[in-house]
Order: sequence, then C-alpha cells, then structure tokens
Amino acid sequence: GKEVQRKKAGLQRTVLVTGGKMAKSLNIARALWRAGHRVVLVETDKYWCSGSRLSKAVWAFDTVSDPRVGADGGAAYLADLQRVFEEHGCDTFLPVSSPFSAHYDAMFLRSKQSKCSDEMTKMANDKDEDDVTVVSVSSNDDDSTSSTSQHSTDDASIVISEEDVDACEMVRERSDGKDATPMKVANDKGEDDISVVSVSSTDDDSTSQHSTDDRNIVTSEKHLDACEMGHECTGNDSTASTKCSGSDSSSEVNQSRNMHFTPSICDIMDDKHSFWEYCTDTLGLPSSNSENSDGNMLPSHRLFSDADVLALSQQLQDEGTKDKYVLKNLGYDPLHRLDLFCLPADQATVKNYLEKIRTDGNGVSEQEPWQAQLFIEKGTEISCFAVLRDSSLELYTCCLSSASQLRYVHAGRESEDISADQRNAGHTPLIDAQAAACRRWVDAFCEALRAKGESLDGQLCWDFMCTDGDAVRAFPLECNPRVHSQCVVFGAANGDQKRFGEVLVGSARGQVLVPSMATDAESETHFWGWWANEFYSLQDTSYLL
Repeated sequence: GKEVQRKKAGLQRTVLVTGGKMAKSLNIARALWRAGHRVVLVETDKYWCSGSRLSKAVWAFDTVSDPRVGADGGAAYLADLQRVFEEHGCDTFLPVSSPFSAHYDAMFLRSKQSKCSDEMTKMANDKDEDDVTVVSVSSNDDDSTSSTSQHSTDDASIVISEEDVDACEMVRERSDGKDATPMKVANDKGEDDISVVSVSSTDDDSTSQHSTDDRNIVTSEKHLDACEMGHECTGNDSTASTKCSGSDSSSEVNQSRNMHFTPSICDIMDDKHSFWEYCTDTLGLPSSNSENSDGNMLPSHRLFSDADVLALSQQLQDEGTKDKYVLKNLGYDPLHRLDLFCLPADQATVKNYLEKIRTDGNGVSEQEPWQAQLFIEKGTEISCFAVLRDSSLELYTCCLSSASQLRYVHAGRESEDISADQRNAGHTPLIDAQAAACRRWVDAFCEALRAKGESLDGQLCWDFMCTDGDAVRAFPLECNPRVHSQCVVFGAANGDQKRFGEVLVGSARGQVLVPSMATDAESETHFWGWWANEFYSLQDTSYLL
C-alpha cells in the first residue's frame, strides 16, 4: 500500500522515539505514523508494560537500560539505544527526554563525528597545506580525467565543503567491504564539478593511499551548509548537492540523524542561569529591569553558597533598588519550586530560609547552585513549545501555564493582525497580546541565533512571564530542551497531527506550523487535558481536606 510506496520512494523513515511511558511520546508516535513513518518506541526495563506499546502507531517496542542506575548507567543506556537502532533498521532518533536523560540523548549518534574531527585535525597537522592536491572530477563532456583517493569504506564517507574544511557533514554509507569510489553528490540537474581531496607528499596528480579509519573524504565545490552528524543537511544553494535528509528519493545517502540539540546546547538550555548567559553574552539579547524595560531577558545571578545569597541581599538593600529577585534551585526541586522567596530581605529572614532548605536537603552549594532572577510580581505565565531546524522556527504553540499545567489550550493569536477565527474565543484581548509578545520573543531569539551563526536543531519549550498593562512584554523564566506535553494541541481531526509528524523529521514546508483554531461551534473554547484530572475536578473533594 502507501507504506510500501513511501518506503520505495525513500520518503519513509524509521524513527527511534524514547520515553515510551509518557503520553507525549505516544502523541509523537501518532504524529510520525500519520506522516507515514515507522516508529520504534523504547522505555526502560521498569516500564516494559507501557500501554503505548499496544498502539497501532508503534511499529516496534523495546526496552533499554536506565541511565540513572549504576556507575556506568549512561554508557549502558547509549549502548542499548545503539542496539535497538541497528536491530530495527532505524535512521532517525527523536528523543522524548526526561530531564536526566536529555544529555545522554544528545550524545547519541554523535561519537563518530568527534572521531572524524580528531582524525581530520591529525591529518591536517601531519601534512603541510602545500601538500594538499585537489583533483577535479568533471561531469561535463570535456577530456578531464578523474582520480580518486582510495580507502576501505566499510564504515562511512565524509562529505565536506572546500569553502569550510572545518565544518563537515558526515553521512552513513553501507558498503560490502570493498574499496569504494567517492559518492556522487549531485542534484537532479547534475553538478558541474566534484572534487576529491587527496593528500600527497609530492606535487604530481597521483592519488595517495591512506588508512584513516576506513573513510573517504569527498568535497564538492558547490557550497554545502555545515551541519553536525545526526542532523539534516540544509544547503542554501538551490543548485547545490542533494540534501541528506532522506526527502529526495534520488539520494543514495541513508543518513542517521539525531533530531536533538548537541550536548553543549542541551546543557546550556537545561540551566536557567546558563541560558540567560547564552542569550545575553552570545546572542546579544539585552536584559531588562525597573530602569530599563526594553530588554529581552530578566537579570540573573548564580549563587554557590549561603554567603553569596546574603551578600546579594545586602547589595540590593544598599543600592535601594525596588526590584526583587526570586531564589530558585537550578536543579529540579519539587519541595521549593513554589516558595517564591525573594531578595532583598533582612539578614535574619534570609538565614532562616537558607537553614530551612539546607535541612530539607536542597541547600545552596558549589555542587548544587541556586539562581536569583528578577521577579515580576504581576503578570501571566505562558508556556511555549517549538521545533527549530537550523535555527528557524518550524512549529510553534503557546498556552496559559500553571504550577501543574494539566490543561492545554492554544492561545491563538501570534500577531496583532491575525483574523478572529484563528484565535481562541475563550481568551481575552490581554491574553492575545501576551501570546503575541511570546511569539515576538521567540522570533527575536531565532533571528539572533542565525545572525550569530548558531545552528540549532531540536524540540524545546519555554516558560514566559508576561507583564500586564498597556506595554505587554514577555520574558523567559527558563528554557527546557525537551518535548512539552502541550504538543497534543496538534490534533488529528484537522490534519495538524500529520503535519506535526512531517515537521519532526525535518520535512518543513517553508512556513511555521501552528495549531488550527477551528473551535466547536457549541462551546466557547476547546482544550486538551488529562481525563483523570478532569473527572476528579468535577467531584466534591472537600472530604479530603
């Protein structure tokens, strides 16, 4: 049927999805399935009986080690992912990560890239620049002769651009163990020139033999955008070589991709203060306070000890500022996440709070630092989920947030000029303005990423605090490099879920996907939520008090 046709055409991917016990993983699986892909779902051994494994959207289910168990839990987890990936013939990795596993998920499929970079650096150091010979292989009808640098390619080929040798894209190519010729990289119109780099110790055009870990090094004189292994090649030149995304049925490349952020970016996003530093120092987004309301970020301080907290409180008192800074644990802290203890305060009050959290086992320390972030007393919290591909926004939704957030309602209006039937009828004009402010911030963030040459690919979510009043502003409280449960707002009935699945594997259509806002004519609004929560919220629970 259609599945066979898509597979033959090279359009179907086999996607390894983690987090099988979570409802959002099932939603991701359904989206990928509706988009015509096969889903291999995994979960740790403890949750082998997850109901999601019975879904018709799940092609195969398997279990892996828990990265939190044992001294080498992370290594065992990655090894199990590799086993499942190979056993089921997967070509794409899309993690629905927990906070703990996010870093390990970011590492998957990327070890070969580091190995490749080390080898290329060693080769460059061993040979002088003058010893590099570039031999052209022409596709024209002239008398140009072709010459190749022979290697044993039972592992991989590396496609790089002559314009930027340091930035390489690695693509997987199976072979039968025989010496392989360089892979042809061309679009439907054909490349004019393919070049093969051969490192020679002489000045002639003869090819040289190497044993650089069984790889060919192939370059194209057409520009290929630099991208990491595990990510989609996104060449900007329309006449450039075939993309390695699997979207071109004529491509001979079967690239294994990790649709998640790199480990370094993942760690930055998972730390509230590091994310603030990344936005302000790297991207140049300004901070805002009571004296400057034009910034994009809320000022932040990282605190490593009780002494740091007391010193900051005293400093704020001495400055006579009217700003308040809320104390937050930089790690996940279910005990104190709703305390909202603010600085400055008198020394005795601060000491009492510090003693309290230390007694609870969550004290401020070098190993477990806390953050002091500018506090907005009056405002609305909004949560946003997005998919980025090459730092461009491909999918976006936002909804009103809460401490537990068990209801998901797309806030609608992403800009001031959107039509009335594309907004949520149950929301006020203020919520419309706050939702639009969040979208402006996300657009500014993506623009800053591209301006600084930062290429980000992955799924992420933000918690924003939006101000009230005439001049509505949105400020990110934190950023998480993970899928948010609110992705369920991309429903199946109106085709959003299928389009969601297409975006997840990189099949973007040049526009930002947002949920359709066709509401039920008999209701004021519509929402997605948890059945148990909705059921028990209708019951009289006063007897529990």
